[in-house]
Amino acid sequence: MMNLSNSLHWMFWGSLVIGTFLNGMNILAYRLSDLYLSKTLVYSALLMASNMCILEILMFYDHTRMIKLNLLLIFVVLSLFILSNPIRKMTFGHFLARIRKDKS
Repeated sequence: MMNLSNSLHWMFWGSLVIGTFLNGMNILAYRLSDLYLSKTLVYSALLMASNMCILEILMFYDHTRMIKLNLLLIFVVLSLFILSNPIRKMTFGHFLARIRKDKS
């Protein structure tokens, strides 16, 4: 049986790869040159992966009544870092400005 940290390791990297490369835009790519990769996509995949790991830790707590605070803290800090990163704000800010421009 895998321990929690090993399970989180596989979940984080698997979610990161799936979120980055198997998104809706890349699934529909016809050629290799049509694949899409951006900072926003990577930040979104990182946030998804860290949130999935937080959920895994909480489900582990619900099942065993044992909390791994050090692992929970690592992923909460990672999520907060992604949400507060200035590059992410610039990237998403540019994206939101383009949406507002297209609506008007």
